[in-house]
Amino acid sequence: VLTNPRYILNCDTLRYNNVARTAYFLGPTDIRTKDSRMYCESGRYNTELQRCSFTLHPYLVSGGQLLRGDSIYYDQQKGLGKAYRNVSIYDSSRQLIVRGDFAEYHQQTDTAWVTGSAELVQFDDHDSLFMHARWVAACNEAELAIYPGGAHGFTLFPNALAMKAEAKMHAFMRQVLA
Repeated sequence: VLTNPRYILNCDTLRYNNVARTAYFLGPTDIRTKDSRMYCESGRYNTELQRCSFTLHPYLVSGGQLLRGDSIYYDQQKGLGKAYRNVSIYDSSRQLIVRGDFAEYHQQTDTAWVTGSAELVQFDDHDSLFMHARWVAACNEAELAIYPGGAHGFTLFPNALAMKAEAKMHAFMRQVLA
């Protein structure tokens, strides 16, 4: 365990280069600051520049968001995280997961973006918008319609939004069954 005014580092195996001011992590490593937590099983951290690069099972937790990827780069001074390959961002407050090939997270503005085969999974209890993709992957015809403001089961209540959704469902069924 290494305690510093800026962070607490708990590492299985650590090598430190005094000239480069860089710590090399060769086993499970957990770095905690007052605002974030970083984990990896292989990587490095420049203590002077406050920049790290994690390459084995890395993740970064900050502000209710969890960033994962095959590799993660994080600049603590800028509050900038970048993840590469097999990326996912889990946001507990918005109840969503965004997946893709590359992600960038800005801690100060609490914003992130994902590119490369990006997909959004928004969930509430046991439902998700990912059902459409699974249905298409099973070689079925599918059409995704999102109705902001429509609660679960909203088509059971007679209102304009429900009637619009019902009409779209019936038109789709007529097309598929024709």
